[in-house]
Amino acid sequence: MMQNATRSSSTAESPGGFERYAISILKDLGYRITTPRVEVIRTLARTRKALNAYSIHSDIIGSGGKIDVVSVYRILATLQEAKLVYHLGAVDGYYPRLSTSGDVLITINETTGLINVIQIEEEIIASLRRAAESKGLNPLTLQIESIVRATI
Repeated sequence: MMQNATRSSSTAESPGGFERYAISILKDLGYRITTPRVEVIRTLARTRKALNAYSIHSDIIGSGGKIDVVSVYRILATLQEAKLVYHLGAVDGYYPRLSTSGDVLITINETTGLINVIQIEEEIIASLRRAAESKGLNPLTLQIESIVRATI
């Protein structure tokens, strides 16, 4: 079911934009737009931190929605396949992806948990790709995660 879909990230960054963006991408890819999918997308759209499936489940239940944790995991897998979320291994959480392309550095503040997604410069990408290729690997995308300490 997964196809290449592209959208401008500026649409996703506007107020309420991630929800519209994600629903549009899912429709383009032929997915049904169900209430549980919309609830997960809305929860992710409101966050500045990576959320795990249990946090998303609790948020939805706490706001009067109905969903089970298994459904949250399935929806997250769909969103990841559609390139609508990042899965951050460093904190085992999910974060909205505002663009379906691009190699990124994702910083996670160790104190606040706030996420910052930074596009990686082309010369750094080229260097990392050469390093991977020297080991016989062909990276499709680069996602670098870093736990950071605020200096302010």
